[in-house]
Amino acid sequence: MHSLEETEIVAASPGEAAEAPQAFADPTRRIWPRVRIALLVVFSQYLIIALGVGLSLAATVRHYVTPQLLATFEAISKALKH
Repeated sequence: MHSLEETEIVAASPGEAAEAPQAFADPTRRIWPRVRIALLVVFSQYLIIALGVGLSLAATVRHYVTPQLLATFEAISKALKH
């Protein structure tokens, strides 16, 4: 008698003993919600990291690259005007 389920099976009447395999089917069904929760947690972490990296990259591009591009295009337009 190692678990509560074994105790229930022993205490059950012979008519209820036929239903015992169904009792063992329930824990396998409970695995899927746990897997679903784990997947949601992993996906949430991935989404948070991806947003952080994306926003950091956008800020870097806006701060450093955009002024250089504008300066290059202004230099090209001045050269073409003269």
